[in-house]
Amino acid sequence: MPSRKPQKDTYFFTLVWIASIWLISGCRVFSDNEPTPTATVDQMATQEVAVATAYVFEEFAENVATQEAALATMDAATEQVEDRERTVQATQSAACRPIVEQFRSQDYSPLGNGISLRGCNLSGMNLFGLDFSGVDMYGAQLDNADLRGANLSNADLRLSSLQRANLLGANLQGAQLEWAALHNAQLDDATVIDEKWRLVWQLVSEGGASADLSGMDLSHANLAGIDLDNAALVTVDFSGSNLERAKLQNTMLSGANLIGANLASADLRWALLDGVQFDHTTTIDKKWRQAIRILAGDFTFTSFRNIDLSDTNLSGVNLEGIDLTAANLSGTILNQTNLGSAILFNADLQSASLQYADLSHAQAGSVNLRNADLTGANLSFAELTGADLWNANLTLASVAGAQVSVEQLEEAKTLSNAQMPDGSVHASED
Repeated sequence: MPSRKPQKDTYFFTLVWIASIWLISGCRVFSDNEPTPTATVDQMATQEVAVATAYVFEEFAENVATQEAALATMDAATEQVEDRERTVQATQSAACRPIVEQFRSQDYSPLGNGISLRGCNLSGMNLFGLDFSGVDMYGAQLDNADLRGANLSNADLRLSSLQRANLLGANLQGAQLEWAALHNAQLDDATVIDEKWRLVWQLVSEGGASADLSGMDLSHANLAGIDLDNAALVTVDFSGSNLERAKLQNTMLSGANLIGANLASADLRWALLDGVQFDHTTTIDKKWRQAIRILAGDFTFTSFRNIDLSDTNLSGVNLEGIDLTAANLSGTILNQTNLGSAILFNADLQSASLQYADLSHAQAGSVNLRNADLTGANLSFAELTGADLWNANLTLASVAGAQVSVEQLEEAKTLSNAQMPDGSVHASED
């Protein structure tokens, strides 16, 4: 395990720099050949600075030593925890092996015997052809286990881990697989498994980018790290599912059920989140929670000022008159959004898509619209003093009556057929 060390060199040179500035600013230059009345004062100041600098370096050395001792203690404690976990796993594995051997007995029947493999670590074990029907294997570790031809029908495999397990020809009919990790497990046509869990296995093992899964039941599933970019997920039931670190860029999640789902660190950039069902049991980053609320017309925020809604999809939302001062809307999709009379002073709309959006009468001084797509947008009578329009697309846009300079407009990528501040129409640039 790599050790964390304090950045001594950085601290050292920082302190040297501070001491140097102190010496330069605190002392007057004097010549040994031509003593001046201030020489004694300067010498005293120099001595004081030297003493103070020495004290600072002494404190620095003590702090580094303290930091090293603290970090060493933390590393030792972490190592102890990891050792304890390895010991627990080894103990569990050793304790479970005799139980597994009972399953190898020809006259052994697991039904009704009350024997449990709950939480057992059976990773990598040869469990070929064994009968685990109806057995409690809740939370069991079965990664890389050989379960070819095994009978797991009606087994309780909730929260178990079957990653890379060999399930060729295995029978999992009626098995409880809620939150089970099926990532990269091996299944074939001979594997008997409920259709829901076969779909979950396919998605977590092969990905589901661009797939149409609208209306599917993917509730209480372990979908951690799944790739669903660009997928159609309209009204999908994800309730209670683990979608941690899921890739959900550009997905259509309209009306999806996310109650009780875990979307920690999920990538929801530009996803359609209108009508999504969520509540306090949904784990989701603040930005996406706020976007869902805005799409639902819930504006009960303390303030929209300085809000971070970057890379969200807020197309068609009515934000008329909202104070979005210094808001981060970079990369945000705001097509056909109503921003009329909105306050966008110092807001960041870099690379945002504002196609046919209404920004008429908006107070947008010093707004950042670099690389923004303003095709067909209405900016008439908007306050755009100091706005950055570099490389913006203003095709078919209207800036009639807007407070914007010719120099600002010349920075735009294109003004093809745009209505200019004086009411004239710019020539087509096709």
